[in-house]
Amino acid sequence: MNHEPIEELLAAYSLGVLDEREQKSLEEHMQSGCDDCRLQLVRMRTASSLLAYSLPLKAPAATLKKKVFAELEGQKQKPQIGMNRRGNRFAPHFRARFMIAGLVFALVLFGLYQMWVHLNGRDAIVISSQFGAVLINGAPSKANAALHIGDTLTTGPAAQVEIHFGEQGLARLGENAELKLVQNRRIYALELNQGSLLSVLKSGTDYRVKSLSTVASVRGTIFFMRTYPDRHSTYVCACKGTLFMTISGVDRELVANNHKALIIEESEFEIHLVDAALFHHTDAQIKDLEKRFY
Repeated sequence: MNHEPIEELLAAYSLGVLDEREQKSLEEHMQSGCDDCRLQLVRMRTASSLLAYSLPLKAPAATLKKKVFAELEGQKQKPQIGMNRRGNRFAPHFRARFMIAGLVFALVLFGLYQMWVHLNGRDAIVISSQFGAVLINGAPSKANAALHIGDTLTTGPAAQVEIHFGEQGLARLGENAELKLVQNRRIYALELNQGSLLSVLKSGTDYRVKSLSTVASVRGTIFFMRTYPDRHSTYVCACKGTLFMTISGVDRELVANNHKALIIEESEFEIHLVDAALFHHTDAQIKDLEKRFY
């Protein structure tokens, strides 16, 4: 779904300036289960609430109070509404209102600009190291090569590649794997179609990995995923932190300080969830990846 029009509505919705029809349409969209838009609205509301604090504080002049009261007293004695006889000057209280409106408008623009930077300023995704056969869209890759939306990264037997998400995280793709970059705007979204992926992420980083049987979402944690396309199953481990998963439309949470794993097996008629031990990755591998990242 194209979220460009929705994002514009979200910005207006967070400021309370949508008309009734647009507001109803947007609320129905979010109630349909769009987690991206819900998260985006939370961010925009937070930014909107901070608009008043975006400018530095400045102490008013000592004579300001006297001037304000003198102005108010003058308005009581000579009330003016609209324009004077010449029709080219607004009454003082109208000028004050326009000044306030202009300040609010400037603050809103500043806040929207900050949100745009936040949404579009994701760090580049680059290959930091590799060995063995590593391909991007079927062509041999090189160290420091950038990945773009729609790119597919594959590894051959005994191959391995590490991917840097700017300053937000580091992931290691194992052998005989296939990984596709779906999105890097609001969140980092990946599709792991085959093989294993070990990720170390900075706190607050929005990161989502989709496999054949689940969608795993995190905001900064260490986790591991391995897919088995031939068996229609996925192994997921929350190594440290909280892992949110959506399995066949049902949300599930894995929370761990020292590994909590699950095997998701999909059959023709149902999905089985099986608690699992520590497989396919080790604490030594995690420490090595953390050392490379931090």
